[in-house]
Amino acid sequence: MKIIALKVTYNNELCGYLAQATNSAGKQTYMYKYVSEYTQRKYSRAISFNLPVQDEPFYSEQLFSFFENLVSEGWLRRQQAKFLNINENDSFSLLSHNGADLIGAVAVLQDEQLALLLEPYFKNPNFSYHSLPR
Repeated sequence: MKIIALKVTYNNELCGYLAQATNSAGKQTYMYKYVSEYTQRKYSRAISFNLPVQDEPFYSEQLFSFFENLVSEGWLRRQQAKFLNINENDSFSLLSHNGADLIGAVAVLQDEQLALLLEPYFKNPNFSYHSLPR
């Protein structure tokens, strides 16, 4: 299993981790997890209505819509994909390469060693896809 993990900051404070795991058959699973220091604070804010602050991780078969909507669209997306030699439909890769310079309070930053920390979350045989509130 290959895992790519990113740090997520909110107002320059580490709030969580976003990860993509790809199994040997090419199936991708996404996970978002708030860091415990963030969830324990009394006034921590959710980064999205669909990702409320909680200790348990969120899992999805698609990139969470909140993060999907942070990726550029149209001509800019095509230019970024071409420049980085990335498939323009690969939103996670585009986010990982361009997430440090987003508009708003959220930033998504690369971290090469984070994948090892998050690997147990994908190996847990009891994990299930959490239903996200609509």
